[in-house]
Amino acid sequence: MDNQTLIAEFDKNSAEKIRVSINEWKGQSYVDMRIWFYPDNSRDGEMIPSKKGIRISGELLPDLLKCLRKAGEKLGIGDLE
Repeated sequence: MDNQTLIAEFDKNSAEKIRVSINEWKGQSYVDMRIWFYPDNSRDGEMIPSKKGIRISGELLPDLLKCLRKAGEKLGIGDLE
């Protein structure tokens, strides 16, 4: 991975976080949403990324946002900006 910029993170549960970042690889930009965790559930040291996640081209971000808004509507969450 050439470059990574952390955009946001939030707790998935007490032991894991979901991190959203912009990554550049071979001159292409990607949005990466991945679960991060502490190795051996120790909660010591630094979190590491799991294989659980999604990486999409920045070009596909509008499509992903449309899907997430539809999911929010179905769940009754309301307006997702």
